[in-house]
Amino acid sequence: MFELEQRILMLLLLAGLLYARPRMSVWARLGVAAAVLLALVAPAVPLGFPAAWLAAALIPLLLWQSAHRLANARWPVSRAEIAVWLFIAAAIGFMLAAVSGMRTSAALLFGVLAASILWRGTEDAPAPASHLGQVGTLALCFLLAEIAPFVEAPGRYLVGLAGGAALGALCGYLFVHLARVRAESGWRLAAGPVQAYVAYGLGVLFGLSGVVAAALGICVYVAYGSRRGLFPDGVVRPQPLDARPVFIGAVAVLAYTGWQIHVPLTAQLLAECALGIGIGFLGIALGRRFGGSRFGGKMSYRRSLLPLGLLLLPALLVWPRETELGVIPMAAALVLAWALTLGAKGALTPLLNLYAMVDETETTIPQPDYLAGGTRVGEIMKGDTPRVRRDTPVAEVIERLLAGGAGCVAVTDDEGGLEGLITEGDLFLKQERLPRADVSYPSLFREPVKPDRLPEVYAEIAAKSVAADIMVPCAVSVKEHHNIRHAIRVMAEYGCAHLPVIEEAGGGFRGILTRSDIIRAFSRETKS
Repeated sequence: MFELEQRILMLLLLAGLLYARPRMSVWARLGVAAAVLLALVAPAVPLGFPAAWLAAALIPLLLWQSAHRLANARWPVSRAEIAVWLFIAAAIGFMLAAVSGMRTSAALLFGVLAASILWRGTEDAPAPASHLGQVGTLALCFLLAEIAPFVEAPGRYLVGLAGGAALGALCGYLFVHLARVRAESGWRLAAGPVQAYVAYGLGVLFGLSGVVAAALGICVYVAYGSRRGLFPDGVVRPQPLDARPVFIGAVAVLAYTGWQIHVPLTAQLLAECALGIGIGFLGIALGRRFGGSRFGGKMSYRRSLLPLGLLLLPALLVWPRETELGVIPMAAALVLAWALTLGAKGALTPLLNLYAMVDETETTIPQPDYLAGGTRVGEIMKGDTPRVRRDTPVAEVIERLLAGGAGCVAVTDDEGGLEGLITEGDLFLKQERLPRADVSYPSLFREPVKPDRLPEVYAEIAAKSVAADIMVPCAVSVKEHHNIRHAIRVMAEYGCAHLPVIEEAGGGFRGILTRSDIIRAFSRETKS
């Protein structure tokens, strides 16, 4: 069983290392390639393989390295993309069944795994990564760490999945607040990776799914942390594998793993690799032709061959041809990976709404004593801000926004408490940046949108959505008696263009303070 775990770990490490960006890119690629080639060298002395410890050390690290992809992966994908993805999976599967004699079912399941890993390597367009590229890495995590408990006791493991999801959601929430309370740069940067390790470790300790706990915790930390201001420039930090010492250590583990595996080079294996590269290249060409710009549209064929060779060749080289793994574990790992990607995507919005309700008591920023007196917020705020309920249709929200003069609409509950704001900026295109890149793309509600399709998108949103779907929960607010100097400090610190004002007692919504209100007040003081 050790050899199987070594092979899975090697593929998992490759999937992470090839997307790192250390400050030695050429040498880094040569090092990864050399570590893979060690699999062809017979080890002088077979050594031990601490699978559980290496899995605990590497899985949270690799999941956090792809944190932005996990939290912002897009769904659905186009029919053309699915067709190209299925072609690659089926072609690789049938090729292995014909050449190596693998059972067709096992070969097709490996084809699905290889297609997902390859897909992630070819996505280089100005848009979020798709779920199609996440499944392979997550399936490898399940195979390495948790597939045995699933096969041995499926019922108990399903309970562990639910518990791991709850644990991850809690860890993500708590660590966002820890990062905000401990604002020192070192702790804030470390909080994200530490949270991944804590969630994974607690999951394993309590007999829950550590992979689900770590992955969902990372998604929550990134999404909720972005809302709470942890990533003001849209880039998720840190990326541990981008650091030279961590990268070198991971390559050393990859080299040791490959050396201990020892794969004899045969004519059959060479034929499989040659056919696999041909299928992969044909898949890239089809993706360019029918899959749209999201499928490596700005990447040259020469650059496309790099992830193709460094991912697909080692996968074909080290994947076990024996029946040691089995069809059921492979199928179960892929199903679990699909369920995790879709479940995390569907759970984020309800979780963020829940966190907004929990944090409601923390939104009012207390005013320092030395700022008491002077011009008060209540004297210059707009008290006639349009209000809607959570279930108000978006079409009506737009009408009230255009009719009002505050530049926003307040979403309130039955008691008049503030639940969120909707501004003009929330209803228009924004430029979102890709992580670790200078490329941006136009998006509406964090989904890629072509500017010329905005009328159709608005019509679709207005027909199907309500205020709760597009509102932004308010992170901060002030009270009517607060000095405007205090309000300026809050707006500058939190980047607020529209600052909610609430009642002195009871927390009811009173109005909105905008930058123009403050400038107008300054203008009156200047004239007097």
